[in-house]
Amino acid sequence: MSGNLVRTPSGEQKKTMTLTPAREKNNYREEAQYIRGMAEKLQDIEVRSQLLMIASLYDKLADHQQRTATQKSATDTPAAHDAQE
Repeated sequence: MSGNLVRTPSGEQKKTMTLTPAREKNNYREEAQYIRGMAEKLQDIEVRSQLLMIASLYDKLADHQQRTATQKSATDTPAAHDAQE
């Protein structure tokens, strides 16, 4: 994760967070844990809440990825191919 300084409309500078896309890392669960860790450090309740929501979405992606992999491995077995023929 890296950050950039941006100037808000009121003129103050704030640091933004830039996450490494989870697709590149292919580990949504790890990304969710990382985001939760960042949220714990924040005092802004609204931002913390948003980060926790994003983390839960990454968990859902991880669940979907796991289900898809399980289904794919079940259809890739020799018995599954024999049943299709």
